[in-house]
Amino acid sequence: MSEWFTTKELAGFSIPGLPGTARNILALAKREEWVSRPREARGGGREYHISSLPEVARIALARRAFDPDAPYEKRDDDATYTPCVRGERNRGQARLYAVNMFKVFVAHSGLQGGHARAAFCHLYNNPTKAYDLQIPEWVRDYVYRLNHRTFEAWIRKANRQGIEALKGNYGHREGKGTIDNDPKLRDFCATQIETRAQLTANQLIRGVNAQFGVTIPKRTMQRWMSAFKKKHAAELLSMQDPDRAKSKYQAAFGSSSENVVALNQVWEIDATPADVMTIEADGTRKRMNITGIIDVYSRRAKILVTATPKAVAATAVLRKAILDWGVPDTIKTDNGKDFVSTHFKRALQDLRIGHHLCPPFTPEGKPHIERFFGTMARDLLSLLPGFVGHNVSDRKAIEAQRSFSQRFGSANEVIDIKLSAAGLQELCDEWIENHYQRSQHSSLKGKTPMQMAYFWTGGVRRVPNDRILDLMLMEAPDKDGIRVVGKKGIHVEATAFIAPELGPRIGKRVHVRVDPCDMGRIHVYTLEGEFICVAEAPERTGADRREIARMARILQQRVINGARETARRRAKQYRPHLLADQIAKEAADKAETVLAFPNATTPHETPATRAAADNLSAIEGTHKRHELTPEEEEMADRALAELEEQSKPEVVKLENKRWGDDPPPAKFGYEWVIWARRHRHELNDQQEGDLCAAEMDVDMMVMVHAMTDEKPPED
Repeated sequence: MSEWFTTKELAGFSIPGLPGTARNILALAKREEWVSRPREARGGGREYHISSLPEVARIALARRAFDPDAPYEKRDDDATYTPCVRGERNRGQARLYAVNMFKVFVAHSGLQGGHARAAFCHLYNNPTKAYDLQIPEWVRDYVYRLNHRTFEAWIRKANRQGIEALKGNYGHREGKGTIDNDPKLRDFCATQIETRAQLTANQLIRGVNAQFGVTIPKRTMQRWMSAFKKKHAAELLSMQDPDRAKSKYQAAFGSSSENVVALNQVWEIDATPADVMTIEADGTRKRMNITGIIDVYSRRAKILVTATPKAVAATAVLRKAILDWGVPDTIKTDNGKDFVSTHFKRALQDLRIGHHLCPPFTPEGKPHIERFFGTMARDLLSLLPGFVGHNVSDRKAIEAQRSFSQRFGSANEVIDIKLSAAGLQELCDEWIENHYQRSQHSSLKGKTPMQMAYFWTGGVRRVPNDRILDLMLMEAPDKDGIRVVGKKGIHVEATAFIAPELGPRIGKRVHVRVDPCDMGRIHVYTLEGEFICVAEAPERTGADRREIARMARILQQRVINGARETARRRAKQYRPHLLADQIAKEAADKAETVLAFPNATTPHETPATRAAADNLSAIEGTHKRHELTPEEEEMADRALAELEEQSKPEVVKLENKRWGDDPPPAKFGYEWVIWARRHRHELNDQQEGDLCAAEMDVDMMVMVHAMTDEKPPED
């Protein structure tokens, strides 16, 4: 075999590892500085030594005398063939065998180009006795049939890249590419993709070039980005669109209804904007809100269309469900302000319904009502006039249905709006009643919500009277309905409401509920939820204000008298007038048990203190006295006795004309109190208690006489 070849000869061999044309081979030879010599034959030119060719090309030239019956075996020292598993290796060998068979076919058939490929593929796919290519079975195991276009691509890849390209996307060890081999480059590219969802390969190539001074081929970057996004699809989506990632990838192996085994055991309630625009009588266009409730066990559902998702709407749809289904054990809600309002929570508390709050931003905590909203949006709302789409992309698609000339005017004219809020409510109720509740659910094992409720044999709790339910679900006025009962009654919306039962509660806090159907009355409860009365506004109801005031004073006086009697009984038992003496005695007893050690002292003297000490001595008579004679002392004693006799007051004993030392006959009267006060030291314990209770009545009597300008009995 010759060791020198011209570029034309190399191009004619169509060997792997070399370009397919003489011009491109010549450019490659100049770029890689192949060993060459002048051609001695006619025409001149240069010849290139086989040692300068790529290794795969040298191997192919050595096997030019190819035996069709012998399978091609790639040697382990082929530099361009990455080691891989046996199946992947044989796949590339089988495809290369077919390519080489085609070259033999071209040499013997005289066909060229597309005609040769078409004929070869036909004979390969439809072997006959007359025209059998004698393809080995191991080749057909990997290449059962040949497609004309696919086979053309194999030939092109074999000519340019060799067997490495024919084995397909197999055998490339992960993490061994240009980008993965450089940890800093890999982390840089990964960071850019994680933070920029719309990043393109060209942008990332420019960023890599600016950061590292390396130019990555575009196709290499595209393949790496595609592989990275495919491998880390869940992580990327969680960073770029958390809600969608939670819906698509979050594990949902359990069942949120697995432990729900009874009708009305758990309800779920939620609110969502309607996907339909409505129009009111005045022409106002508005997107309403839908508040829905569902029974988890049976999947029965009800909805209410309102302008805004307020607590009133939540209690209204709750009322509808309770009247038709009964009272639930527990209700699941999110942390929306309409579901954590005082009005809604008080309604649940009064009905003794458990309230389960889902954690914030966890719609999966109440999946059944979320699924119901999705079903209604797809099956009903998307078919209604005024449908605006489930999201922005749907809205844009709806707008795109109109031509530019149709959309040139007002933006609101893009959506055809013909439905009112009342009409939307009616259509939703009909869809729920006639379609949803009569459709089989896979989660109900093929049963319908209506069947689940019909075949329930357990008990159902119900409110005995619709009016009772209405009273319990009444809305409270501002300040959460808390009011202080004043002397003029309870003030609600600048109106005073009065009732006889409010008399004893003046100055106390109460809870008020307003009946929207009767603006002249309010319903008053204690803060603990106990009913007190129905208060009226006389100017609205025509009630007799004087009679109500009279009854209020009577009830108030009853309460006061009861409090007095209770205080009198307590005073007899605990003797509050002795409290000060008991405290003083207790303090004295404790003081006797503790003695303080004296501190070491030193005298402190100044000229001023010495002068004061002399003055004190003179006052106290510490100076030396003048000695008196016996006669002087006797005169002084007589004078002192005369002075004492003159200064003694005259005592006249008065006769007690009203009573003596004995107590008056009328016990607890004013005269008895005066007598007991004068003889307090002679009273026993029982009389002490009687005196304390009587003094309270006497003091009260004094106050009454003071208010009526009367004087109490004189002592």
